[in-house]
Amino acid sequence: MELTAFDWVVLAGAACLIGFAKTGVGGVAGVAVAAFAMVLPAKESTAAILVLLIVGDVLAVALYRKHADWRLLARLLPAVVPGLVFGAWFVHVVDQAVMRRSIAVILLVMVALQLWTRRRRGAAARAREAEATATGGTEAAAGAGRGITLPYTAAAERADVSRAEPTGGFASEPVEARRREAGWRQRVEAYVVGTVAGFATMTANAAGPVMTLYLLLSGRTVMQLLGTGAWYFLLVNVAKVPFSAGLRLFSADALLMDLLLVPALLAGAAAGTLVARRISLTVFGDVTLVLTSVAAALLLL
Repeated sequence: MELTAFDWVVLAGAACLIGFAKTGVGGVAGVAVAAFAMVLPAKESTAAILVLLIVGDVLAVALYRKHADWRLLARLLPAVVPGLVFGAWFVHVVDQAVMRRSIAVILLVMVALQLWTRRRRGAAARAREAEATATGGTEAAAGAGRGITLPYTAAAERADVSRAEPTGGFASEPVEARRREAGWRQRVEAYVVGTVAGFATMTANAAGPVMTLYLLLSGRTVMQLLGTGAWYFLLVNVAKVPFSAGLRLFSADALLMDLLLVPALLAGAAAGTLVARRISLTVFGDVTLVLTSVAAALLLL
């Protein structure tokens, strides 16, 4: 694998962004994916970056492992398998040019999803603030201040069902019906999200925005989001290794390159833990979205 000095600079910067994404702001990972696809052959780039993602996942699990919601993971993980299989088939049948464009399109779709998610979160926060002002509810105001309030979520639905139960301890038929409907809807949502995330991560290592949106709408706390996401991506990325190996996307040169890039990843992870809480995440997120869009557009050329 012949790499120029400029290529190494780009790859080292991308590895640094992966570390930063795993411990700080996840959105920057899209820039790293695009950078690898610009420097390396598109198909092989997905396997090369996969190794670094797993290293970053191990760091994230070490930081947030105690906060995972394993019931939610149990719903999501089986649904990923069809997406991984479909993604592996797709990588196998398309050529390098189509693969390069596919990575670009997936990244642009994820950018759009992040923008939509941000808009929903902002609208939800404003609605909760207005409700808190009208009712004097301190809890709603506090939640809105933290920026983690959302529209009607699974957690809110469970709370509504709980409030609807009669005091005698026996749930009425309408309540039981709502419970069954909620459980069925959660299973369908988990399957759809898992399948889409499986395909996106197998083809472009870009499942982050899909999972972030789903975890946010599930009504978990911030720490649960971090812990559940850390375990989810570690397990899914490890599960992708046999698929990438079966497609012969790994090479000795690429693995050696990954080894040399690990220090840059660790530097990015350290920066993520120190910087992410001290900067304007809104501004940083805007810059990340612009860079990801530009990088994806370059892949389309």
